[in-house]
Amino acid sequence: MCDSCSSKSSARNQSSKPNLDSSAVLLYYKYKNIDDVAEVVQEQLQLCKKLDLTGRIRISKEGINGTLAGLRAKLNIYTAETSKTFENVDWKFSPLSENETAFDGLHVKAVSCIVGNSTNVTYSFEGTGMHLSPEDFHKKAQQDDTILIDVRNSYEFAIGHFENAVNPSTRCFSR
Repeated sequence: MCDSCSSKSSARNQSSKPNLDSSAVLLYYKYKNIDDVAEVVQEQLQLCKKLDLTGRIRISKEGINGTLAGLRAKLNIYTAETSKTFENVDWKFSPLSENETAFDGLHVKAVSCIVGNSTNVTYSFEGTGMHLSPEDFHKKAQQDDTILIDVRNSYEFAIGHFENAVNPSTRCFSR
């Protein structure tokens, strides 16, 4: 995580070696064309049930977006299995304290878009912006002529955001 992230978010994601017997939350998304959404939904549902994971996964023709909780060892198995279909995912782990519960159940569903935005936007994977390494992103974020707009909703922004980022004060993505 780069230095420009807020301290609360950074503190939660810090760990040298994860305790594989402890619980954690896993966040991820990946844009990728999916031909058979129903098949991927069933595969993900079976995998999560087998590993006793809870949370939510949204799958559409444009990709996958998930937030899962479970034992770190089982989440590691999940990421290894899911990486066979979705390559180069930026997996984000956050530890859970012993008394903390993240989700009551498991919801894996087919949706029209992986980010709930209540719009009818069609995405194209052609002509997208340049991918920056964390180091290059940090350099760009430090430039005086850079304005960083953190497009997470207000709740997510309050949990953690990039230093000096502009908060557009959104309740949901479509506003």
